[in-house]
Amino acid sequence: MSSSDRSELWIDYFPRLVGADELGTQLTDHTGLGAYLILMFAVSTDIILSLIAEIYHGQAPLLRNPFWPILPLVLLFCIWSIKKIENDYRNLIQQHDIKSQIRDDNTVNFDQIISTRFRWSLYAIALILYIGTFVIRGQFSAVINTVGLMIGFIKTGIIIPFVYIPIGVEFAAIYTSIHIDLPRRVRRADLEMDFTDPMNFGGMYYFGELIRHSYYMLLF
Repeated sequence: MSSSDRSELWIDYFPRLVGADELGTQLTDHTGLGAYLILMFAVSTDIILSLIAEIYHGQAPLLRNPFWPILPLVLLFCIWSIKKIENDYRNLIQQHDIKSQIRDDNTVNFDQIISTRFRWSLYAIALILYIGTFVIRGQFSAVINTVGLMIGFIKTGIIIPFVYIPIGVEFAAIYTSIHIDLPRRVRRADLEMDFTDPMNFGGMYYFGELIRHSYYMLLF
């Protein structure tokens, strides 16, 4: 299935756009590592900038927060989970030939695992909340006074809204899609039931397994 047939994941599209995927392949001979490289670069930059702020301003909230190291681990887990869920979904749709089970007059689309509109809407909401928090709490001046204008702009104006937040948004979007939108699409598609299914799930067992596995990922 080509990328034109579906809505490509952000963690696949943007790393390829900036050449991170190609760099990852050159370094490791493995594909699909671009998102991990971008996250590692962003986190490293975040830490370096905090060290500079500590040296020149005597204040680096990031380094003084004992819980901050959890954030990179959570984001790494989000990237891995997104890729795992998307891969399992593609395998389900292709290996079990779901499209052939959809009646000719039905317009339900299984090409997209996440609605493009829903993903961008979720990102817009996240950005509004993020910026709104700064405005309401008056944190712009606090950031400038703490780490300086340039460092504050890179950390809060680039790294967080364009690296950290999109990863979290895509994880939330794909999880919501699998648990809420996918069951609704299956129902609307009126898929032909497989009454020969030896597990007595009517051919729907694999959808249930996909939802169950993604649920366990969130619990982890």
